[in-house]
Amino acid sequence: MFPPGAQKGTTVEITFRGRRLEDVSVIQFLHPGIQAEVCHAEAYELVAIVSIGKEVPPGIPDYRMIGKDGATAGAFPISDLPNEGTQ
Repeated sequence: MFPPGAQKGTTVEITFRGRRLEDVSVIQFLHPGIQAEVCHAEAYELVAIVSIGKEVPPGIPDYRMIGKDGATAGAFPISDLPNEGTQ
């Protein structure tokens, strides 16, 4: 995934690369202050807009990418500091 993390209180475009991403329709973060919207999904690439609330503590919250064939888990680092390439 790129970028590999983001600063809390920001909205970033994230590109995921892998297999069978064309059927992913939802990305759910376990922290309610992080919201994601799938913008574009192809077989090997998915682009999403992720909004991280200011109340989200720094850490590595889990997410689930959900498609018609099931779900895949991952983690996305959140920081207090700006990440180069995410602004």
